[in-house]
Amino acid sequence: MTIEKAIVSLAIFIISIVESSEKVLPSFQKLTLMTNKYKITGFARLLIFMLFFAPIAYIGVSYYQGEDGIEKIKSLFEGENNDTVEMKIPKKKEEIKNLESQLEASQKDLKRLENETK
Repeated sequence: MTIEKAIVSLAIFIISIVESSEKVLPSFQKLTLMTNKYKITGFARLLIFMLFFAPIAYIGVSYYQGEDGIEKIKSLFEGENNDTVEMKIPKKKEEIKNLESQLEASQKDLKRLENETK
């Protein structure tokens, strides 16, 4: 009996909603007619879609390849650090000195190994 009462009360509720919506419907139709004044073009929809889809696809492909896609995007926007040429020269000179010392050590090792094999 309770299921039948619930179904009847639900049917009465739905009928009351339909009857009340018929009174509101004409003003609702006027509102929808005003909102259809501006429509978005297909190209604009494509641009909006690509605005969201392209970065997500780029990050997904980067992760699939085993790279960090978010860090790659951040590095694209950060660019190079703002060191001037004068600041880079001493760093490069130190790097050259280190490489020269490594080269000299490697040449000494090579000569030592050549003398051992003779």
